[in-house]
Amino acid sequence: MISKIKNTKGVTLVEVLVTGMIGAVVAAAVVVFVNISGAATDQMAALQVLQQESSMISELFLRTVRSGKNVGEFITKDTCLVPGSSPLKTDNILIVYPDPNNNIQIKISDNKMELIKADTVTNVSTRLCTTEDPSTFTIQPYGDGIRLALTLEYARKEETHTYTTTIGSVRCKNGP
Repeated sequence: MISKIKNTKGVTLVEVLVTGMIGAVVAAAVVVFVNISGAATDQMAALQVLQQESSMISELFLRTVRSGKNVGEFITKDTCLVPGSSPLKTDNILIVYPDPNNNIQIKISDNKMELIKADTVTNVSTRLCTTEDPSTFTIQPYGDGIRLALTLEYARKEETHTYTTTIGSVRCKNGP
């Protein structure tokens, strides 16, 4: 008699299709995970930059304001508009001292924050960005002093990140 020879080598088309589908699902899951991880990493990096900038600016600002007489929106080298009963939002502040030669202007413009004293300009930060809602200071009356808040804008990979922090409450005269 003739015996049939069984060919057990190879795989069927159904097995190939099932394996391909499982591989495609796993690959899609990996791509989604990598994209989400990348976006989260970018957001954390931007937040870290803003926190570092805020911390540095806060320290400098509080040290500067404590010894000042008035703090308000910059008008001229010697005068500022102090906040009344409501908060004052500005990108250009002046810290007035008893000796006008020591007055300090802190200005946010374009992508940087500058400290200006006696016509000497020092860059405090150069990593800010220009957006529809730029970085600003908010000066609010608080007891016998002021409460300062800082809103920083930072762009990273075509996304704008905003970080708002209260710098703190500082005693200063803020009067005539």
